[in-house]
Amino acid sequence: MKTLFSFIVPVYNTEKYVLRCLLSLVNQNIPASTYNIIVVIDGSLDNSQILITQFASNYSNIKIIVQENQGLSEARNNGLKASESEYVWFVDSDDWIAENCLRELLHVMQESELDMFEIAPSIPYQDDFARFFDSRSSVSNLQTGREYLLNKDFVVGAWAYLFRREFLIQNRLFFLPKVYFEDEEFTPRALYFAEKLMALKAFSVYSYFIRENSITTLVSDEIIFDKLKVANSLVCFMKNNVDDDNENLKKVFYGRAIGILFSGIKLICKQKKGFFFLNKYLQEASFYKLYPIQIRYIVRTKTKMLCCFLNFSSYMYYKLKS
Repeated sequence: MKTLFSFIVPVYNTEKYVLRCLLSLVNQNIPASTYNIIVVIDGSLDNSQILITQFASNYSNIKIIVQENQGLSEARNNGLKASESEYVWFVDSDDWIAENCLRELLHVMQESELDMFEIAPSIPYQDDFARFFDSRSSVSNLQTGREYLLNKDFVVGAWAYLFRREFLIQNRLFFLPKVYFEDEEFTPRALYFAEKLMALKAFSVYSYFIRENSITTLVSDEIIFDKLKVANSLVCFMKNNVDDDNENLKKVFYGRAIGILFSGIKLICKQKKGFFFLNKYLQEASFYKLYPIQIRYIVRTKTKMLCCFLNFSSYMYYKLKS
């Protein structure tokens, strides 16, 4: 049966946190019959599946999908495909949301016919969200995603947005499979296609939890090189979709791609992996035509200087930064 809203929750080895997440999702201020929670267990090796199955037995609106480990991207993609709702929200299984916030958020989405709604302002998390929310003063003015890309240092995490599902499907907005940092690639593409977008400016309704052994805190060689795949995908998207005369938007996409490239270089230098490793990284960047860096697309003066230095001598750059 088609529902109004779906939470999509990928799960991999989060037995310590997943029930906190699910509890926040079931404690909402719309009827359970109007929304569901799609839990995608992505080859989890701990007791997550047992805990979730026990918890779900008390709630008819929780749907469990069990798959072999395919990674966060495919878990989200499969959850999106399984959903038949009008709106979706990707929630990480170690995070949680404010109780009784969904009615107000959906009201904004429906009233303004939004493609995307950002719900992650910098103002601290508010427990009693519904009490303080005002649909006129608590959200930004209506804008396009392209305007948002140009005028704001946007939140890149997919968890920070509610989406109209049909908008995602029509524009083939799925997550790049088998890479880390998939949100860095997904969110700019989604914003590019969004015709109607608003941002919550009242209170944060999402609590983002950083685990000690999460992707954001563990760094392997594979993770570093994945940054190049993500950066390359962004540049390819820019070349295929952004008009040649739209220099400002090109700078947004290319600038983010180079930012991702540099984040990999920063990790290489910080971990003192050696110049040979950096050279290998830059060779692959050159294969993707990300290096040498095209300075004309870089906006910030400091970044331009770093790019020029790296282009001139990667060896000197490594010696200076490591």
